[in-house]
Amino acid sequence: MTARMIPLRETLEVEFKSDRDSLSDDQLIEALICLANAQGGVLYLGVEDDGQVTGLHIKRPQDISGLAALVANRTAPSLHIRTEILLHENLRVAALTVPRSPEVIARSDGLVKRRRIGGNGQPECVPFLPHEYPSRRADFRLIDLSAEVMADATLADFDSLQRERLRSVIANNPRSDNLAFVRMVLHEEARQHGALPVETLLILTSLREARRLSAAELSAHLQCAATQVLKLIEPLVENGLVQAHGIGRGRQYTLSPQVYKQLGQSAEYARQAGFDELQQVELIRNLLRQQTRIKREDVIALCRLSPRQAKHRLDQMVARGLLERHGEKRGSYYTAITQTGAD
Repeated sequence: MTARMIPLRETLEVEFKSDRDSLSDDQLIEALICLANAQGGVLYLGVEDDGQVTGLHIKRPQDISGLAALVANRTAPSLHIRTEILLHENLRVAALTVPRSPEVIARSDGLVKRRRIGGNGQPECVPFLPHEYPSRRADFRLIDLSAEVMADATLADFDSLQRERLRSVIANNPRSDNLAFVRMVLHEEARQHGALPVETLLILTSLREARRLSAAELSAHLQCAATQVLKLIEPLVENGLVQAHGIGRGRQYTLSPQVYKQLGQSAEYARQAGFDELQQVELIRNLLRQQTRIKREDVIALCRLSPRQAKHRLDQMVARGLLERHGEKRGSYYTAITQTGAD
């Protein structure tokens, strides 16, 4: 058994599955093919959706290596996973590592799904439709979509308004780092074997200029509805060009670490990433200035965090000497510690 850390929350590459009622083989394989048909990742069996560790069902054998054979036999083409048992506070959790598959993986009964980031900012498993397969194969350079013939297409088919908008954005940004930005775009187009849509370029340009924007703010830049922005930005998050911060209406977006690295601005990402923690700490301290005590539920609502994330942030503040914890478990609450010499 291994005692390594379990992630705090679900992401595109991290899936939590409860085993309280002994998760069925069909449900388990469905979740695994979702990961394989996206970016791959790790499924943690024995963890609730909110990150609470409840452990494997009592009927699960001590040796779970047989799950690998089960999955391989129940998928087409065969999906080969790696199994590992983790120990968390005397509770067993199964970590099932799933490789990213170049081929579309189906369950033996024909079910095909993929994992994505939904409109609410949370990962979800959705049907993988046949017309989406070529794009998947293109990601692995198994086919070249740019070589496909567009029958009867002419220059008139290009949206002239969108082309002019893009020219205007580029013309009005004569910055010294434009060359690095163009190189990054060309690199991504080469990776995807095709030109990036105009909307994608506008989103990336807007985030480069403003650093951090919500869907509503991006909708003003793109002159379209926020719901449309969410549909446009989802593939950028999945492809690692954009990183999302927060959940729900407070969700905001920045360029990803790899994009800042390509632009030679890694320090800028570090500042942006640190903004979330600083903002949450300040919000909690401001709330304590208005009331004498707070509970984890207050932080969940205030900072839009999951229960496990809220506990993690509060534990950090206790360790730093900013808060004092009183009581145990559900009855616990926190108060501010007066800093010597503080305002």
